[in-house]
Amino acid sequence: MTTIGCIGTGKMAEAILASLDKQSAFSLIGLEINTSRKKELQKLYSISFPKEADFFNQADLLILAIKPQNFEDVVQMYEPWWELFTQKKGHILLSIMAGINTEMMQDQIPGGEIRVVRVMPNTPGLIGQGISAVTFPHRFPPKEKELVSQILLGLGKVVEVPEYQINAVTALSGSGPAYVYSFIQGLIDGGVLAGLPRDLARELVLETVSGATALLRHQNQEPYTLRSQVTSPGGTTIHGLKILQENGFEGILMNAVDQAFHRANELEEHRH
Repeated sequence: MTTIGCIGTGKMAEAILASLDKQSAFSLIGLEINTSRKKELQKLYSISFPKEADFFNQADLLILAIKPQNFEDVVQMYEPWWELFTQKKGHILLSIMAGINTEMMQDQIPGGEIRVVRVMPNTPGLIGQGISAVTFPHRFPPKEKELVSQILLGLGKVVEVPEYQINAVTALSGSGPAYVYSFIQGLIDGGVLAGLPRDLARELVLETVSGATALLRHQNQEPYTLRSQVTSPGGTTIHGLKILQENGFEGILMNAVDQAFHRANELEEHRH
C-alpha cells in the first residue's frame, strides 16, 4: 500500500483526497494546523493526521497543495523533518503550486535532491471534469508515471507537458474557467436584455454551452467549421457575430491568455 501525504487541505487537495479514498491501494495522511478542518476531513475520508516526524517518515509520496505565497513559510515550518522524506529512496513530491518551479523547490527544501512532479489542475476537477497538465523529471520511471496518473485521474483527464509549458497551461486551462464563466455570464445577461426571465436564460445558456462543447468533441472538427454551420446568409447569427468581430472578441480572449501567461512568468521570476 502506498502512503500519500498531503500538505495543505484546500478544495483541490480535498478533491484529490476524495478520489484516493475510494482506492484501496492508498493510505492517506495529512498535515493541517486547523483542528476543525482535521475533524471535518476525518468525518468524510479515511485520513489520519500524525505528528510531523511521523508524517514525513511514513509518506511515500508528498502532495504539496498550498498557496504559492506560503511555500517558504511551510518549508521553514517543517524544516526539522523534511530530511526524513527527502533522504528516502524513491521519494516523489507532487506540487500543484503555480509559479514555483522545480529548481526553486529543490533549492529550498532541505535534504537530498528531491524528485518534483509539477501539476497544473483546474477547478472542474472538483467534480472530476477537469484536466491536469503534469510535468515529470528527466528519466522518470514509467511505473511511477502510472502512479502519479492514478492519483490525478480522479480530477479528470491528465496530459503530460514539458515544464517550460506549465505557465502557458496555467494561463489557459488553469485560468480558463474564469474566462468561460465571464462568457456565460455575458450570454445570460444578454438573454435577460432580450426579455427572458433570468432562470430561463441561465438554463438555455448552460445547455447551449455544454451541448456545443460536446458536439465539437464528438465531431472532432475545428470550431470555425461548426460555427459556419450555424451561420446562415443574412441571418441572426451573422449579425451577432459581426458585433463580436467588430469588438475584437477573439482577440480579447487571446490577449487575456497572453496577459495571464506573462503574469505567471513574472511571479516565477520574482521568486528567484
